[in-house]
Amino acid sequence: VTPVASGGALTLKVADQPAGDGVAVSVTGETELVWVAVREMKDGKVGNILGAHKVFIGETNSVIELLRPTVAGAAYTVVLYKDVGDPAFNYREDVLVEGVGGTFSAK
Repeated sequence: VTPVASGGALTLKVADQPAGDGVAVSVTGETELVWVAVREMKDGKVGNILGAHKVFIGETNSVIELLRPTVAGAAYTVVLYKDVGDPAFNYREDVLVEGVGGTFSAK
């Protein structure tokens, strides 16, 4: 099963995958630069960002390299942020894309 979340033409797909240092995702329909961020889930709430990857227009499949690996049996969420111009990811400045995201479990 692949959780899919869509916001208009922008679509994110992520599936359960082995625990490790990277997370594979697919993003389609982007018309501007976006960041894909992997966040851990703690007690049903969104927690720390483990890694982020800039997705360029036309890029579809990406692997987000993580600062800390996912753990087998744990849940994670993947969300998108609109890039606001600074070349580096900044979750405080880049804008969360509402309604587009997915969750997965590490095996």
